[in-house]
Amino acid sequence: MRLDKLLQATGIVKRRARAQELCRAGYVQLDGVDAKAGKEVKVGQELSVQLGRQVLVFEVREIPRGVVTKQRRGEVVQLLQRHTIDDGP
Repeated sequence: MRLDKLLQATGIVKRRARAQELCRAGYVQLDGVDAKAGKEVKVGQELSVQLGRQVLVFEVREIPRGVVTKQRRGEVVQLLQRHTIDDGP
């Protein structure tokens, strides 16, 4: 599944166009490397998304078919870490 579709299907972002913007701006990484929206995502990869000042790190546990319900999101992507970026001193 394409990265932008996964971000939208799992509810990490609401719109696929927003997912594409985040990828173009360098706010999305797969396994620590900046990723393009069309990158194919595989099970076991680590997904990092910066939304504003917050960084969310997920593990991809399953490749979904279509939109994922709220109840199933934890089965598809597992939140590993959440932290806030400080502005500095």
